[in-house]
Amino acid sequence: MLGTLQRKMAEVAPKLRDHLTLVYAIETKHRLVSGSFHEKKILLTNEVLDLPDKASSLVLEHLGTEKSHSL
Repeated sequence: MLGTLQRKMAEVAPKLRDHLTLVYAIETKHRLVSGSFHEKKILLTNEVLDLPDKASSLVLEHLGTEKSHSL
């Protein structure tokens, strides 16, 4: 099992490293990416923060009381 995990990590690691390198370059406004990516405002409202709770309630309501106890 350990060998399988290491093989999978070896496949994923370069992609993850590249992604994080790009994110870092964008955040630090590196000259090579400064013209390609523009700042975007992130707006979190109370409505957006409440959505996971609402979704969870709807799922449990749809499953019914019998099935929700087994979760």
